Amino acid sequence: MVDRSRELAVRFAVSVALLTVAAAIPAQSSTSFASFQAWLGTSTVFLDGFESASSCPWSAVQPPDADTCSNGLEDGCETDIDCGGRSCGGCEDFENCLVDGDCQSAICSNGICAQCLKPANCPGADTDCAFRTCTALTCGTGYTPAGTETSAQTFGDCQVNVCDGSGEPGDVPDNSDIPDDGNQCTVESCSAGVPSFDFEPAGTPCAQNGGAMCDGNGNCV
Repeated sequence: MVDRSRELAVRFAVSVALLTVAAAIPAQSSTSFASFQAWLGTSTVFLDGFESASSCPWSAVQPPDADTCSNGLEDGCETDIDCGGRSCGGCEDFENCLVDGDCQSAICSNGICAQCLKPANCPGADTDCAFRTCTALTCGTGYTPAGTETSAQTFGDCQVNVCDGSGEPGDVPDNSDIPDDGNQCTVESCSAGVPSFDFEPAGTPCAQNGGAMCDGNGNCV
């Protein structure tokens, strides 16, 4: 790809020089000018960066015949067989390219059409339990380790929402996620992931509803 870029740069420099020469040919030198024009018609010097290593003459500055896009050959200004260049459709992943526009993915990396250069190039969206990856120019999916807590938690339900290791979230019992009903005369707890509420013993101090102690039935009196 480096050699190809150097080749294009050299051709561009030569093209500028030749155009300068053409402009300097006196109008009365009709024979010389006609010969110069004829040479331009078949020259591969004037290229615009979309052509393949095959012939892409000056006349191809105008889009080549679209019939070349279905003949099973890499010709015209194609970068791979029947794709790329200025007339044919984009090339598929891992086919040859010169610029992003040669690829269906719009990503050309070191002469190869790539699915991605980074995870953000890949379709979809990341979640707490699954995320996009980009490895060797190919999109993939990674999974958060099983048991990792997600951002979707309901506090006080005796459950914890975690990843299952295969990209899906789910609730599992958590007896430390104790609920709070706001009543000073009840005792909240979790048992196998199920909330339970017991009464504080009668005489337990409280300060709610104008009361001073629990009556043993969950009331502050």
